[in-house]
Amino acid sequence: NVRLALVLNQSCFAYGQLQERRERCAALARKHGMPLVFLNAVGIGDTVKQFLIFDGGSMAMDSTGKLLGNLARFTEDFGIIILDLDHEAGPGDKAALAPASACSNVNVSPDKYEEIYEALKFAAQEVFRLSGIKKAQVHLSGGVDSAVVGAIAADAFGRENTVFITNPTADNSEHLKDLAHEIARNLGIPLWSNPTGPIYEETVRQHIAAFGVEPTPAGRASIQAVTRTVQGLAASHTFKTGILAAGNHTEIVLGWASFHDIGSTGVMSLIGDLTKREVFGLADYINRRFSFACGSEKPDKPIPRMLFDQDEAHFVKPAAELADSKEDPIDYDLMSGICSLLGRQHMAPEEIIRQFADRRLDAELFPETVYQKAEVFADEVWRAFRMSQRTVFKSGQAAPIPLVAPRRPGVYAQTLGTIINRYLGRYESL
Repeated sequence: NVRLALVLNQSCFAYGQLQERRERCAALARKHGMPLVFLNAVGIGDTVKQFLIFDGGSMAMDSTGKLLGNLARFTEDFGIIILDLDHEAGPGDKAALAPASACSNVNVSPDKYEEIYEALKFAAQEVFRLSGIKKAQVHLSGGVDSAVVGAIAADAFGRENTVFITNPTADNSEHLKDLAHEIARNLGIPLWSNPTGPIYEETVRQHIAAFGVEPTPAGRASIQAVTRTVQGLAASHTFKTGILAAGNHTEIVLGWASFHDIGSTGVMSLIGDLTKREVFGLADYINRRFSFACGSEKPDKPIPRMLFDQDEAHFVKPAAELADSKEDPIDYDLMSGICSLLGRQHMAPEEIIRQFADRRLDAELFPETVYQKAEVFADEVWRAFRMSQRTVFKSGQAAPIPLVAPRRPGVYAQTLGTIINRYLGRYESL
């Protein structure tokens, strides 16, 4: 005698999941021959180290599995659905969801980067609102990561509630410094410059006086990183802001997003669940989104294309900004996908290598050109695995991350395993 299925849910967001929900709900409605209403929570939750995004998007299906309508995502919404449950579903059934705007394009699946953008914007707004923080602070390096975070912050909090700071070092190129200022101008937000040089040089002198030797290159890099963090934390008290960190998933898994750097310190690490290649894709989407919003064919796009378009003639390779390394020593076409499989799926290194050999790698994660790198692929997989195992303690001390990517059930971290972990990447048979 059951005539209507009500599914009350707290389903966490992951990009691409909306279509899966629709298909699953439609299949259940058809299987049981009754209308189905899927009600999903909207809001934010956390596990201390991760933020879980509940994206709403409630929907209603008729008994044939046809989508009758849905409510908005990433905001509270209300609607009324009218069904004639005394008769079989047919053309005479009445169905409506209010507001009407929520019913348009019900069969259209959202663009991947549109979903990611809306999810991150919503997460930033909710986390700051619930934390009682009204203004956001972003440290622009001139690179693509901080540019993406800056653009989302400007949209989420408004220009008047967003503070941009740059902390150039002696190892920053003049080009990157200029790009940081260009990004800030494009977004219409003043850029405060707080160089690290004097503090860095004095710290190096103090190190030599105390220990009788100069800091190693890694030690110098740590001094630079910590200096930026000290300056950023001091500024956050001056401006009464919360810091949005700009480290990405690939760097976090490999341990390059150090736990003491401004790139991983703050209220939240906004793009910490996006691979570097996904950051490139999101930057491209942001430019298209801002162009559309401006209503002009020639607006100032916020993010210079040379920062994310690898086919651009003047593509600017991600910069390490270190004395001993001016460019990131990472092949992101390889490492973005490898780190995703290791961190999100907890896939064993040998399985990743098998998928490469069989040409079965996920095309969303790897470019087609990855198969031209057969000589180095296996070595890079094992290198990424070893690096991720050694640096779990770093991500454990970094800012919490909003989860937006699909992952293996039960996996909520960005890295593979725990700090104390003897897993060698394979299991030996007894």
